[in-house]
Amino acid sequence: MAEERNSLLLPPPQTLPPQGNDSMGTVAVLPTAADIQSAIASTGVDKNIRGAIPPCRTVREFLDAVEAQFVSSHKTRASTLMSKLISMKYQGGGNIRQHMLEMRNIASQLNDMKLTISESFLIFFTLTSLPAEYTPFKISYSTHNTE
Repeated sequence: MAEERNSLLLPPPQTLPPQGNDSMGTVAVLPTAADIQSAIASTGVDKNIRGAIPPCRTVREFLDAVEAQFVSSHKTRASTLMSKLISMKYQGGGNIRQHMLEMRNIASQLNDMKLTISESFLIFFTLTSLPAEYTPFKISYSTHNTE
């Protein structure tokens, strides 16, 4: 029973002192239904996320706290993707098509997050990520694109 209580994160039972001429001694106060619901809801959440969420009395409070946590992680994810897109450089020795597709994939993920990256902006980033040996390709693309 103690292991179940710890895995569900239930508060320990409280004891109340006897009142008046009560010969029964101390009385254990069991967790409320809200405590049990909150404990069950939190068991399905990863420990790393659970550690960032403050203790809640109701399931609604817990779900609201989880949602707030994911809003901040959404912003962090967008920031990480933007940094990756801006700093990507083609290292050579591999498939240049794969490099371009990876940049397109990051832009697509950002678009899904309502951070729109225009096609021309993505092309600019892709061309600037190429090393100097691709300068003839960059010039050819730029002159072909303006015609």
